[in-house]
Amino acid sequence: MKFTKALFVLLLLILVSTNVFAWYNNDWGYRQELSLNTSNLGLSGDITNDHVILVDINSDNTAFWGRVDSNFNDVLFVAADDTTPLNFHAEEANYAGESFIAWVEVTDTFASATNETIYLYYDADGKTHAGNEAGTYPSTYKAVYHLNEASGTRYDSTSNNNDLTTTTWVDSVGVGKIGPSAPTGSGVKGAGDGDLKMSANSDDFEDLSFSILTWVKHSGGAVGDNAYLETLWCFAASDKGYVFSTDYGSQTLKLEASMQNSSYSFVGETIDALSADTWTLAVLTYDTSDDDAFIYFNDVLKASNTSIAEPSFANNPTLSLVNDFYAWNGTKDETKFINYRLSQDEITLLYNSENENLITFGAEEAGAGVYASFDYNINKYLTKIDFNSTSTAVATTINSYSWLINGVEQSTDENFSYTTTQLQDINACLYVADAGEVNTNQVCTQFNTGDWEAPTTFATAAQIANYSTANINITCTDNNSACDRVYYKINSGAWTDTNSLPIDVNYNVIGTHTLQWYATDLAGNIEDTNSLNFTITGDTTPPTITFSTSIVDVGFVNDFNVGLTLYCADNRLDDLNYIIQKTANGTTTTLLNVQDSNAQTKYYWDNLSVGANQYTGKCIDYNGNSVQQDSNIIYAMNFRLINEETGAALTDLNAVDVDALKAYTYDGNNVYDYNIYAPATKYFIDYDNVVRFDLTYNDVSETKLSREIDFGLLPDANVGICIAPFQSFYGQFLVSSIEKDVIVFNDFAECYNLASTTKFAYENALMVRAFTINKPYYLYTWIDDIKTLLATIDGSKATVINLDVLEFNKETYTFEIATDTVVFKCLEDPTTGICDQNTISIYYKSLREDNATTNLKIYHNNTLLWQYTEEDEPNEFNTNWFYGDDDLNANTVLKLTITKTSEAGASTSSDYWFDLQGQSYSGTMDASLALIFSFMLLFVGLTLVAYRYAMGWFGIALCVIAVGILSFAPGFWYIQFMQAIMVIVAVFIAIVFSNETRGVN
Repeated sequence: MKFTKALFVLLLLILVSTNVFAWYNNDWGYRQELSLNTSNLGLSGDITNDHVILVDINSDNTAFWGRVDSNFNDVLFVAADDTTPLNFHAEEANYAGESFIAWVEVTDTFASATNETIYLYYDADGKTHAGNEAGTYPSTYKAVYHLNEASGTRYDSTSNNNDLTTTTWVDSVGVGKIGPSAPTGSGVKGAGDGDLKMSANSDDFEDLSFSILTWVKHSGGAVGDNAYLETLWCFAASDKGYVFSTDYGSQTLKLEASMQNSSYSFVGETIDALSADTWTLAVLTYDTSDDDAFIYFNDVLKASNTSIAEPSFANNPTLSLVNDFYAWNGTKDETKFINYRLSQDEITLLYNSENENLITFGAEEAGAGVYASFDYNINKYLTKIDFNSTSTAVATTINSYSWLINGVEQSTDENFSYTTTQLQDINACLYVADAGEVNTNQVCTQFNTGDWEAPTTFATAAQIANYSTANINITCTDNNSACDRVYYKINSGAWTDTNSLPIDVNYNVIGTHTLQWYATDLAGNIEDTNSLNFTITGDTTPPTITFSTSIVDVGFVNDFNVGLTLYCADNRLDDLNYIIQKTANGTTTTLLNVQDSNAQTKYYWDNLSVGANQYTGKCIDYNGNSVQQDSNIIYAMNFRLINEETGAALTDLNAVDVDALKAYTYDGNNVYDYNIYAPATKYFIDYDNVVRFDLTYNDVSETKLSREIDFGLLPDANVGICIAPFQSFYGQFLVSSIEKDVIVFNDFAECYNLASTTKFAYENALMVRAFTINKPYYLYTWIDDIKTLLATIDGSKATVINLDVLEFNKETYTFEIATDTVVFKCLEDPTTGICDQNTISIYYKSLREDNATTNLKIYHNNTLLWQYTEEDEPNEFNTNWFYGDDDLNANTVLKLTITKTSEAGASTSSDYWFDLQGQSYSGTMDASLALIFSFMLLFVGLTLVAYRYAMGWFGIALCVIAVGILSFAPGFWYIQFMQAIMVIVAVFIAIVFSNETRGVN
């Protein structure tokens, strides 16, 4: 029984000590199982030959890149038995770019029904394995070219050292790819260009079956599209050998086998062209035992031939990837020469391996032992770091923990908390071990506790002077990691965040508001929310406005253009609304409505509508205060002159014996001469819509005919105005006890004789009331927009109609022929009555008293000495001109120009002459004209008459008249000089006349 118990314990110890966890070597911490998915390739049977497969580990394999050494010396591939290391070497090992490409020799059978397995080991503890490039390839691989070299020799990766030497025209167009450095598709090499080849000379290529596999990419169209032969590769000796190339001008890849002095035999079946710019595995296999040759693209059989003759090489043949005469139009990569004919299954295996369709990576596994790992959480509010072990154990148990912070042990617990402060560098290490410390492991992490201090901000919100706007400014500072974003909102609005700091925005809503804001820094610290109140006050003062209309011409015009000018200014500097409106015949239209900065001038050109036009300028400030200014009503009229006898339009008034036509506005202030050759339709602009047309006939008595038209009474867009040909006129007089709007219309000629409330109908210059009008006229009233026929006037006889209910009282126009009053005198002292010798007093009174402004300017010659504008009392005022600082004397003649602007905007100017003694001159004649007229009068008068008249009373009279003409001109010195000459001439004539009368010579 004791023996039995002892045996049981012994067996138990043996079982416990047996390593039931399969692992190549515990010095390697991790591995991944690589499944070779041969069961998915459709193989016809198992592959027993050894082959080299491609293993590509890219950035997607995060487990591998998280543990592998940067020099990759800890990488190892192991066979499925988990004990046999496999030969491999790395074509690319780029730690920074996370790319590891390895070629691994697999010596196990590639089963068709099941998947083979190999293992990838890494993270070795003190072990290194650099791989074995020469030993990677089995003896059947005679040459393998990765073509990673940038230039020069391309090395064979097998132990056979069949390196490719290079001459002219061969370049690498990228690591792992070669291509001709001559222009792509250059075709047959020209004379003198040198060799174009990359070749290796070896007895490994002699008298044997073979398979050549090359990855190719064709440029510029499919293979064979060009009219020359392109060589994929060749190997030959003494003009005997094989060439794998395209046929001339066809889409055929062919294999040529040549023997000296014999013809070629080749695989010449038409096959699919290689796709342009696509990598393709081109494979040619040949077996010397049966002369069979096969061509594959990728793993698809494209062509075969069973009659390729085997050349007998007399010496070592040369394998060339680029031959002496023909260039491949594209690039090549990864080329293998194997010394037997590969089967379809082997080609499928190698194609899927190198096309990365063979391997599936399994999950990462850890080896037996303990594996230290941990995570941590920085709690800036509790000023501590919580460390939590995430360590694991495989086939054992963690027995102890040791936490070291910056080299000092802090705890032996599985988890612990460490009190610290911000901005501290921490080197945290966790050491774990199992019982007896058979297995140990340590992991360390370096980090900084970071910034725990929130940023600080400062904000202001204050109304901007002279604006109904508040400026909001928020600045942010951070002592450590820098400000990231500032969040702010006004009242209950949405939060706005920005990293464009400082914040400088404007807010323009009247009232009291609350601004809230806070900031975050790059470390994620959040400031507490701040707030402040601010107020924006409104404004009740309206803007100021200047609005004017500018008509280029009034009277008879060629168009209806009118210029409008609007100026707005406000006591606050916020933007203003500038508005210009037009009211034409009762309809209001907005011409301009823009928002712009304060104190701007806006210009607008408009076309007047026929009828009454009034323009309104408006200024509206930000607070809604507004001001507007209306223009005077501007009347635009279209009319045609009509021959009332024939109804034809008149373009030449001479045709009806009219010498002149003048138009008078209602107040008689403006008189316009009409061009008697004007077009039939004419435009008229004025500030009154009543116009009287006076026609003067070319008869001896200069008979006048008047037509008065109130365009406001007529609905017509184009008014016909009656013009009567010259004849004897009978008078018609319309008499009424009350004033009415009356229209006299000629239906035959469709023209108007009268449309007005005026009291005037016809007038003859000699007031001879003999009128003959051959056509009937129709008399209407126009009351409340209703046109009513009152009577028909017989034009064949004199008629007086008493229209108590029809017409208005007869009354003629009266015109005031006078001028404004201007008085010059010295400024008298009100106490002493003594004149101020340095000041002139000027009194002005307007005749019509319709001035809006009056401007005075005083000139000496063409030099402006003084100016003054009266706006408060522009129709009558006194003003004084102090001239003491000017270099003037008492006899200096000066010119006063008075420019008066009416309420309607029309401006007129008048000139007055005076001297500093207060003497004024009529100014009715220009000084130059007075000189010319007086001289011509005297010269012509004295030379055209007989001597006795010239030297008599007639000559003296001419001198007196000449002096009188000069007196109408301003008293310039040369005028006075000429007057003195005239007096001297008169005295001389008087003396001569007196002597001749007395007989004295």
